Amino acid sequence: ITAAMHRGASVENVSKIITQKMGVGMSDARRLVRTELNYVQNRAALDSIKDAGMKYYRFVATLDRRTSAACRAHDGKIYPVDEGSPGTNMPPLHPHCRSTIVGSLKGDSAPKGGRAARDREGKYIRVPADMKYEDWKAVYVDKNISYEQWKQKDGIIKTKIRVATYRKERN
Repeated sequence: ITAAMHRGASVENVSKIITQKMGVGMSDARRLVRTELNYVQNRAALDSIKDAGMKYYRFVATLDRRTSAACRAHDGKIYPVDEGSPGTNMPPLHPHCRSTIVGSLKGDSAPKGGRAARDREGKYIRVPADMKYEDWKAVYVDKNISYEQWKQKDGIIKTKIRVATYRKERN
């Protein structure tokens, strides 16, 4: 897998090679290749974060409806670099994991800028970088609150999101 990636081979081409060499189905090979690539990419990111002298990393889950419950729970959380553990607090957390990590200078700093997401219909949108999965879901999928309400960032609004999310999960 590593040699193929160095050559610039696609996931599909590497999966075909794995299928032929290991006698497994294409979906099993594709799952293996994607999960291993995620591991290598996040391991390299962690090494780069360490080399840059950063002490923390932020877990970044994909903001769409396919994101696993495990990745949703970690989205936006900050962990010490020395405690990074794939499968525990660092991607991949599961097969086909699409989450990643980014460096964080301070353990409590909010990221600036934007991040990619999908709206209710699955179309690409940009949201603030500090928007976590549960907030994205409340604003863009469940539509429990408006984006303007979310931007206020007071305790009342955040509480409304959590209560509404909790109620939906219980029902």
